[in-house]
Amino acid sequence: MDVKKLKAGLQVILALSKPFVEKLIETKFIPMAKCYLYSSFQKKKDRLVANILKLYEKYQNCDNPEKKERHKKGLLLGLDAMEQIAQSLIDSVEKIRAEIK
Repeated sequence: MDVKKLKAGLQVILALSKPFVEKLIETKFIPMAKCYLYSSFQKKKDRLVANILKLYEKYQNCDNPEKKERHKKGLLLGLDAMEQIAQSLIDSVEKIRAEIK
């Protein structure tokens, strides 16, 4: 087969299929990717919050003042870490959005 004819045939096929492929990406792949990313971040956030809540429960239910103080320090450390992670994510989003505009 002639390479020029093959190339011309492929260009026609690509030209005809381009709108379909673009629509498919916009309607299926992008929403799926958003959903997957959101779900992934949500699961990680849920695990982090669950761990913080366990520490809080230990802190609330502890009768020993020394242990309660250690639980409090761990809880505050976990809250600080969670806050720093959240701020880091916000900073990253702002930087990326600034690059897009």
